[in-house]
Amino acid sequence: MNIHEYQAKEILKNFGLPVLKGKSYNKNLNTLDADIKDLNGPPWVVKSQIHAGGRGAGYFKDSFNNKGGVQVIFEKDQVSSIAKSMMGNVLITKQTGEVGKTVNRIFIEEGCDIEREFYLSLLIDRNFSKVMMMISVAGGMDIEEVAISNPEKIINIYFEKNKDIKLDETLQTKLDINQSQFDELNSITNKLLLVFHSIDATTIEINPLVLNKQGSFIVLDA
Repeated sequence: MNIHEYQAKEILKNFGLPVLKGKSYNKNLNTLDADIKDLNGPPWVVKSQIHAGGRGAGYFKDSFNNKGGVQVIFEKDQVSSIAKSMMGNVLITKQTGEVGKTVNRIFIEEGCDIEREFYLSLLIDRNFSKVMMMISVAGGMDIEEVAISNPEKIINIYFEKNKDIKLDETLQTKLDINQSQFDELNSITNKLLLVFHSIDATTIEINPLVLNKQGSFIVLDA
């Protein structure tokens, strides 16, 4: 079973992971104008929710601007109009093929001042029967393309146990983060492992995991 970003973030939030405040909509946007008052901005981010990757780089069959399925909005009155243009429209990405997928769900989230982007995922490496974490400084990019063009940018970490994980301190240097950020990443890793085993996941992908301008990690997409 695949789940949408807003559903994934609700799960991660319940396990204490750092996600931004947002509101999801299913087929109608009747309460959007009232809801937006509770979301700090600008900016706000309007995100199409479909079961396919590459939403931000995609395009709509019924085109209304030259942007994709994830749009950063700086004017409050435009949030509603952009969301309405997305809802019910067909979003085409490299994973959907030309037929695309109809957008029946919208997620509107508070914006974030991004300093750096990372890729992080947990999955089962069946060759070793272990949970593996993939982490990379090439966040926000297609990890398959990174694996082909810059494989040295991907770090694979295997876990011998499921909790009380302590990441190797060499990772701090490889990721070029300070001690406080490394400690925060260690905490995030332990919480993600708890999520992974608690919900019996096969994959948790966070792309990107970002450092904001204040130097703290945020799960920006999941």
